[in-house]
Amino acid sequence: MHSPVKVVITTVALAAMLLVSASGAEADGSVDERIRNLEELVRRQQEEIESLREGLAVQQQASDSLESELDRFLSKTEDANFWQQPNTMRAFWKNGLKFETADGKFKASVFGRVYFDMAIYDEDWDELSAPTPGPSAKDVIKYDTQFYNEVKTRTARLGFDTTFYTNSYAKVEIDFAGSKTALKDVYMEQKGIPVVGAVRVGHFKEPMGLEELTSSRYITFMERAMPIGAFTPSRNVGLMLHDKAFEDRLQWAGGVFATTDDQANGRTDPSITARISGTPYKSEDGSMFLHLGISGSFRHAADDKWRIKSTPEARTSLSVVDTGDITADKAMILGLEAAFVAGPFSLQAEYLTMDLDSEDFDDPRFDGWYILASYFLTGETRAYKSGAFDRVKVKGNLNDPDAGGPGAVELAARLSNIDLDDALVEGGKATNWTLGLNYYLNPHMRIMFNYVLSDIDDVGNLDVFEMRFQFDF
Repeated sequence: MHSPVKVVITTVALAAMLLVSASGAEADGSVDERIRNLEELVRRQQEEIESLREGLAVQQQASDSLESELDRFLSKTEDANFWQQPNTMRAFWKNGLKFETADGKFKASVFGRVYFDMAIYDEDWDELSAPTPGPSAKDVIKYDTQFYNEVKTRTARLGFDTTFYTNSYAKVEIDFAGSKTALKDVYMEQKGIPVVGAVRVGHFKEPMGLEELTSSRYITFMERAMPIGAFTPSRNVGLMLHDKAFEDRLQWAGGVFATTDDQANGRTDPSITARISGTPYKSEDGSMFLHLGISGSFRHAADDKWRIKSTPEARTSLSVVDTGDITADKAMILGLEAAFVAGPFSLQAEYLTMDLDSEDFDDPRFDGWYILASYFLTGETRAYKSGAFDRVKVKGNLNDPDAGGPGAVELAARLSNIDLDDALVEGGKATNWTLGLNYYLNPHMRIMFNYVLSDIDDVGNLDVFEMRFQFDF
């Protein structure tokens, strides 16, 4: 392609030649015809010049675009180099607010949960005469227990955790619901220890029971089954060793604990608790699996005083079965657990028994069990991780612009039983039927409806209607 300057020079030269030849136009033709030829030639040259100008403009635009792309590439390269620096920490969201350095050695996260509960109680106690002095636990329930309808903040927790140098971990979680704050998980842990796996020290849950070790964020019903609250030790101060093997198909944990209150204070001889669990069968995609587990705890109590009781699977300070104070040197608790998940359907069951070494009460034995079933109408599957159930992954979050859907709907039913009558102890017996409806707006928010029918032997029936609004991050 010729440059515009060359085109102009050529045009002028041609015009000059034509003008020179036009001086002898009479012999060669008319002057008018030669002028018309000259004008046509100039017009064509002007069109070529305009075409060249347009081509130059396009080339300039392409050059500007290439320069802009180069600037963006260099900027991204600088950003990438910045984020690859070991001490640079980025913030991101993954089931909560998290922070992490580029090399992964240092991590931190902030998390919390809030449950708003409502409950309506309807009592139907048996007609009996007023109790005589020194009434049994059954009589106390009949005449001294009245359940009031209530609205409460069941849980309001806030916490954070952090990882130092890859394998050192610490966690702090505090519950602000109620009249005073309560310590939940407050511990430090060292991971990656050969043979042992990990060592945890602080205030945390003892390794006992599938439903107890499953976070309340992920359990199927608003409250755990009666025998779980009565027999499992829950959080105490202790030292625990734990590990997993076979790609997290087998988990084990064991430790020494001191029974403490919600402020991590206590005075007692040490107790020993251990658990082993696993999934002997698990499909490749994880949508079908079988969980089995066994746990045991050898325990002491402060001043050798024991009291076993349970609420009606509703968050209330009132109990439907209660042994009162029992004097015993020690106790042994045994727990068996199983769960089966097949896509949207799941079954879960546990059996617990507690033996007390008590001469005054003739060595009583108490036990309890539950079985539950659930089904997701929208096709979700209960998630499972390291021997406990985990967060449900909703297929279509409600009003989500990117992956909108109806949310998730889960139907559930549970049958539970507890027996605190044995030897010289009359703590009562109760059987509970619970129906549940859970609506998940997304993985972090759900609305729960529970109906509980509690049949208390020799006392009567209690109907409980419960509702919860729950969110966590």
